Amino acid sequence: MSLNFTMGENSAANPNAIWFPPGAATSIFSLAGGANLSSDATRINKVGAFYTVRELRELKECEPGERPGGWMLMQSDLKLRDWLFDNLSLSSSGLINFRRYKPDGTGVNVLSHEVKFEIVTKGNITPSWKLARVTVNPSGSLLSASRTRTHDLILTLGPTVIVPPPPGRPQLVSTVVPARAAAEAHLSSEIGLAVSNGIRNARLQ
Repeated sequence: MSLNFTMGENSAANPNAIWFPPGAATSIFSLAGGANLSSDATRINKVGAFYTVRELRELKECEPGERPGGWMLMQSDLKLRDWLFDNLSLSSSGLINFRRYKPDGTGVNVLSHEVKFEIVTKGNITPSWKLARVTVNPSGSLLSASRTRTHDLILTLGPTVIVPPPPGRPQLVSTVVPARAAAEAHLSSEIGLAVSNGIRNARLQ
């Protein structure tokens, strides 16, 4: 399981003004000026975990009211039950054989599921002043701010292998780790997510 939390914040100030010289109202000369100040910040947090099916069965079910986190992020229906039910139906019908193994005894079938939540909040304020000779901020926004929060969840279900302790270390116990097929499938999902986020960020700039 991999959780990727991305928080991007942007703020900008864009004041501008137009100055008119003293004289007739039909004067053809005016002087305009403006400034632009912006700030961008991006924070990325990643969390990874590995569980066996037996360990998942022993975990306490999390009640919706006990889930921490922000509004609407990772608190919606992840559709995991539907996803597992569909795959079990395919297995029962014989279209997919999840019990197929390689000669070394490890499984070759892997399931992967990705869920993405994205919330964008934006706001701006545009006051303006019209004086005798100066018009301040006649167009555009004076102050603006935006915040984008993206939560990505990648789940990979696959076979495991037992890694014995190294020679000469009998005090250590065997370790259960994901098989190569599961590890490679999960890594490819993370690479695809990184490429997708990179392309999206480039378009926003």
